Amino acid sequence: MSASVHKPHLSTGARLTLALRNPHADRGSRETRETTGGPHAPPPRLPHRRNPRRRGPPPRRQRHLRRRPRRRQGRTQRPLDRPTPRPGRRPGDDPRPPRRDGVLVLHPGTPSTAFLSAAFDAGATRVVCLPDDTPWLSGALADAAESTPGRTGPVIAVVGGSGGAGASIFATTLALTSINAGTPALLIDCDPLSGGLDLVLGTESKEGLRWPDIPTTTGRVSATKLKQALPGRAKNGTRLTLLSGTHTGEGPAPDAVEAVIAAGRRTGDTVICDLPRHPTPAMRTALSAANLVAVVVQADVRSCAAAHRITTDLRHHGVRLGVVVRGPSPSKLSPQEIAQTLATPS
Repeated sequence: MSASVHKPHLSTGARLTLALRNPHADRGSRETRETTGGPHAPPPRLPHRRNPRRRGPPPRRQRHLRRRPRRRQGRTQRPLDRPTPRPGRRPGDDPRPPRRDGVLVLHPGTPSTAFLSAAFDAGATRVVCLPDDTPWLSGALADAAESTPGRTGPVIAVVGGSGGAGASIFATTLALTSINAGTPALLIDCDPLSGGLDLVLGTESKEGLRWPDIPTTTGRVSATKLKQALPGRAKNGTRLTLLSGTHTGEGPAPDAVEAVIAAGRRTGDTVICDLPRHPTPAMRTALSAANLVAVVVQADVRSCAAAHRITTDLRHHGVRLGVVVRGPSPSKLSPQEIAQTLATPS
C-alpha cells in the first residue's frame, strides 16, 4: 500500500504575514509587512542596506541621519588691516580700483617708490613729474579737449594692385561716402607721384596747406588748427578735410604722417590714406596705423598677377587685407576667384 501525503493548498485569497526585522530601527521593534499570497504573489521586499564600498550620496531614508554643521551664533569681526570688499566683488578679488585711462597723478620733482606704488594702486595710468613733464602734460590736456568721448576714428589704407586700378578714386569715394553718412573724414595723400588728390576731389583752386607746406614734426599736431588750415568740402554740417600732395617737391615725412593720422583719430574722423604701390617710409607708417588695407584690383589676368605681389609684400607687415575688384572682366573672372587667388600665399 502506498501512503499519500496531503499538502495543504493556499487559496488565492489567503494572506500570509511575514515579520521582518528592520536593521535600521530600534532594538525590539518590528516592521510587519503583509503580502498577498498565492501562486503569483510577489516575493517579500527586503529592507535596503547600503554597500559600504559604494560611493555616492546615501539613500533618501538615511539623509536625515547625517550630521548638519552648527550655525554660527554671532558674526566674526573683520580685522582692521583687511579692506572691506566693494559691492560686486568677491572676497578673494583685488580690492584696488581698476586702472583707467586718463587718470594722472602730479608730483613735484622725482617721486619715491612708495608714492609710485600708492598712485598705481589708486588706478592712475601715469605719474607726471613737474616741471620735467610739462610739455607732455600740455599735449595730454589738449588731446583730452579735442578728443571725442567714447570714439576713436578708424584708419583705412587704400593701395592699387596695379597701375591705373583706380585706388585714388576709390579712396576719394570712401571719404565722400563717410560724410554722406554723417561721419567726418580726413583724406591723406601719401603717394608723392600721384599728382595730388585735390585734382580728384576738385579742390585744387581752394586755399590751404599741402604736404610741402607742413613742416616735419615729431610731436603733436593740433587737430583743430589742422582742419582750419587744410582745404576740404562740407555737406550737411559734416566736413571732409584733405591733405594733398603737389606736382613738385618731396613726399610726406613718416613722422608728419603719424602725427596727422593721430590727430584725425582723436577727433573721431574716418582717416583714409591713399598709399603708393612702391614701399616708402611714409607708407610703412600708415600701414602700422591702419585697421584695414584695401587693395584695388582690375578683373584681368595681368592685374591679378601684379596684385599678387603687392598682397604678398603687405602680409609681411601683419595688416588686415581686403580686396576691391573693379570690372569689367574680359577674362570672365569672378570677384570670388580673384579674392581666392590673392589670398593664396606664394
